[in-house]
Amino acid sequence: MTLSEILVLLCRIAFLAFFWMFILLAAGVIRTDIFGEKVDADGRTVRQGRLGMIRRRREARSKTPVARHLVVTEGRSRGAVYPLEGTMPIGRASSATVQIDDDFASARHARIMPGEKGTWVVEDLDSTNGTHVNAVQVTQATTVGPGDVIRIGRTQLRLEA
Repeated sequence: MTLSEILVLLCRIAFLAFFWMFILLAAGVIRTDIFGEKVDADGRTVRQGRLGMIRRRREARSKTPVARHLVVTEGRSRGAVYPLEGTMPIGRASSATVQIDDDFASARHARIMPGEKGTWVVEDLDSTNGTHVNAVQVTQATTVGPGDVIRIGRTQLRLEA
């Protein structure tokens, strides 16, 4: 055997070794995707597959608390509690479900309405001073949940479970 034949043989062997390593790695990824997470003897997750992630997301969604009340935490109506149900206009108008006695609130300032899967959505109704959720001004319909603070003028409202 000449030196060139030996080099060609070594290249073929190296190519086959890399090819089989690729096949084994691909099979491992596919197995993890199909069968989900692998747990070691200590109970720690070693790998997380796609099915395991889907299961955890479903469990997390089912345990997510749902806001059921709107509580006024700052302002003249402090302590008022409104049960969340349907679309609720917020403002100074007597027709508003959540009436706010605040000089910086518009008559029809904002509204809160049910969103998807137990969430709530707050929307500013082109008010003069704007609506803020967790200190960020709302420019479009924004999803809110338990613990989020809505500020309208000097009045703050918190969603609670």
